Amino acid sequence: MRQGTLAMRSISSVVRGLCYERGISTSHKAPSHLTTNSIAIKTDSECYPREKKALRKDGRTGYKNKHGEEIVFRSFNPPPGYVFVPSGNAFITRRCRKQGQKLYALHRPWIKDRLGGLFVPEEVLRNAESDFNARGIKMDMNLSRAIDNAYPKIPSGDKKRLLALILSENSNSTGQSALDNLTMAAFSYVRDRYTSGRKWICEVKARQRVQKILASWREEDSSGEVGAD
Repeated sequence: MRQGTLAMRSISSVVRGLCYERGISTSHKAPSHLTTNSIAIKTDSECYPREKKALRKDGRTGYKNKHGEEIVFRSFNPPPGYVFVPSGNAFITRRCRKQGQKLYALHRPWIKDRLGGLFVPEEVLRNAESDFNARGIKMDMNLSRAIDNAYPKIPSGDKKRLLALILSENSNSTGQSALDNLTMAAFSYVRDRYTSGRKWICEVKARQRVQKILASWREEDSSGEVGAD
């Protein structure tokens, strides 16, 4: 027993010696944050200060965004007759908001693009989709006309593929952006279709071939050497 007591005292003296060397006081209790299991939890407004600025408190309905839409989270149970419209289609989102009915904005604080979508009345979504489809038909006609004007000699097969490519890359857009990018889209299409996979063609020669084909489509040169399939 005496040997065990001496051993404990020896260990204690060694610990005190190590603490003394490191400048650690042994005369005080350990700080509370080292002995407790409590964890500081921040609210969303503390974790995301930019969101805190965007929100304004409404005593009756909770937080609202800058559009006046009540902000909700994943556990939200929408009212009867409401459907969810995911974010991603700017035209649909704008049309839903312009109809002036009560909307709910799904907030995702853990994701960079925190707007997950909107809960809107079914009628609002139907109207927005109808406008989107009508605008899309008009865009198809305008884009087809723009291709004819820019490349009057383009083969019909190439025109169909180019038109489909532009529409697929702008599936959520019905604005002017697709028309503005026609020249770039045509260059990319010709490059990928008529020079892609030909490793013997260097970058300079590939660009020259693309420009030659596009020139033939513009009636500037008739030696583009492309098919009319």
